[in-house]
Amino acid sequence: MLVSRDEIHSDKRGSEEAMRASLFRAKTLDDALDELGRVSPAAAVARSVLATIWSELRTAGMPLPDDVPSRRFSRLQIVADNEGHANDTRLSFEIATAEGKLAGDARIFQATPSTIQANLTGLNLEGRQWREGSLSLTADHQLPKITSPSADRMADLRNIIEGKQ
Repeated sequence: MLVSRDEIHSDKRGSEEAMRASLFRAKTLDDALDELGRVSPAAAVARSVLATIWSELRTAGMPLPDDVPSRRFSRLQIVADNEGHANDTRLSFEIATAEGKLAGDARIFQATPSTIQANLTGLNLEGRQWREGSLSLTADHQLPKITSPSADRMADLRNIIEGKQ
């Protein structure tokens, strides 16, 4: 597999040679993982966070596919609470929709123990502003658990430092 954004590696000029050599070519790491049928750990977390509010985003009129995609997330920042639940997530996204590529930025956080707040900004569809360019909504859910509780992580770290593992 060759991952390269260089035009000489990814355009049609080398297609036949790559096929003869059984070489898979990808322009991005996401494309390479797709070829291998894999998802990066960060994308899996982003997908699980978005899945909690996906139906609400669709109900709000966003032209989203039925299923949450598992790629095309960038600038991902996730904060977990003491119990290991995602508490504050920020990401940029590009999602292929029936109407074209939808892109934007999202901040999704646990506003109350039972309410998620989602603020999406810079929304554009095929390079043009989608509606007002932003969308805010709340959903009665809890963000997913993405890691073990902090006390367990601290105990594991203590064991490593003390040489018990």
